[in-house]
Amino acid sequence: MDREHPTAGVQGRERGNVSQHTSWEVATAVMGVSRRVLMHGKPGTGKTYHAVNAGIKDDQKVYQITMTDETPAAELRGHYIARGSEWVWTDGPAVRAWKEGARLVVNEIDRASEDALSFLYVIMDDPEFAETTLPTGEVIKPKGGFQVVATMNGVPEDLPEALQDRFPVDIEITDVHPKAIEALPPDLQEPAKNTTIARNGGRRLSIRSWMEFAKLRAVFDDDLLAAQAIFGNNAEDALMALKVAEQASEPQTMGGIDLNKPENAAILNKLKAIAKRVDEDNLSINGAVDYIGVDLLDFEGQTLLEKVEVRLARDSDTSKADQIIVTRTDGVRQGLSAFL
Repeated sequence: MDREHPTAGVQGRERGNVSQHTSWEVATAVMGVSRRVLMHGKPGTGKTYHAVNAGIKDDQKVYQITMTDETPAAELRGHYIARGSEWVWTDGPAVRAWKEGARLVVNEIDRASEDALSFLYVIMDDPEFAETTLPTGEVIKPKGGFQVVATMNGVPEDLPEALQDRFPVDIEITDVHPKAIEALPPDLQEPAKNTTIARNGGRRLSIRSWMEFAKLRAVFDDDLLAAQAIFGNNAEDALMALKVAEQASEPQTMGGIDLNKPENAAILNKLKAIAKRVDEDNLSINGAVDYIGVDLLDFEGQTLLEKVEVRLARDSDTSKADQIIVTRTDGVRQGLSAFL
């Protein structure tokens, strides 16, 4: 049985009329199928974990190596080592993977030295004509099943063109690995999803930070102390992310009215329109929502309003908002009745 079946859990998500797959769904599908795969994206997202575990057969080994500016080709190919009075040849991870039909995981491939690159080009030649001679005189070719999965935190354009060309499958990882999120306590999963991949210049909090926060919080029984130890000056941002996720999971009510009920959809739509108008007018900066579900007033991690106050005029048949006052994140209160 595979450790993780190549197409397990692959489900599309709609974007317009086209079904889109997440980066992890794509990465899962190609592992064990494509011979050469490059995964790139922010650090701490689980690229190496996936490279080592996804699509591996029971009898397939995995060898991995992390590149540095000083890694020589010998670390990939192998070298002689002294055993008593003799010098004995020892295969490196790339050669072992070649001989065994195993998977070679090359981390930080964009940092590979020129010397290491020269051997990477050899082992990633097309298998039909790939061949090399070791210093021992042994001529070797890749065994069937040999794969190279490389990871990097930069972009493919950072690689030499010849190396880019050897990766026909190139996947940008845009989210933290689902299993890393699932390993967190339930109340931390949503905040971690929202902060581990920062978009539009927002602040990024790593998944490793959230894991350590969960550990310390359980020991200290003090969220603020744990947050300060892990996030430092960003402690308030982390705790606010927790608060926002907690609010978003609660039923949306305002003035005693359940905004999820179809008959109150008009109020919900008006609030969304107000939030959009405020967003377009650039009236605010980062802040917190303390009165209404964050999904109404949060756009791409930028919170628009501190508070929304609504005065309602209700009769037996309808629920109508006749005045809305917002407190912007800069502290200014503004009446938005004209936007209704």
